[in-house]
Amino acid sequence: MPKSRGKGKNCTQGERVEENSDNLTESETTPMPQDTIDLLSNFLGVVKGSDSSDEDKKSALEALVQSVEA
Repeated sequence: MPKSRGKGKNCTQGERVEENSDNLTESETTPMPQDTIDLLSNFLGVVKGSDSSDEDKKSALEALVQSVEA
């Protein structure tokens, strides 16, 4: 059985895989506002709900987009 060569699928021997290569640390990123988190949760609930109408889904998505753009 061959040995694993790391986490990346396309790694060649000796290649180093960098995770989070965007060089941002957690403290340098902007936290998501709670209202956006709440709207995202609501949107996912509406989308997952089999009884949700297309209009409900569209409305929830529009509210989420407006929150993110603000």
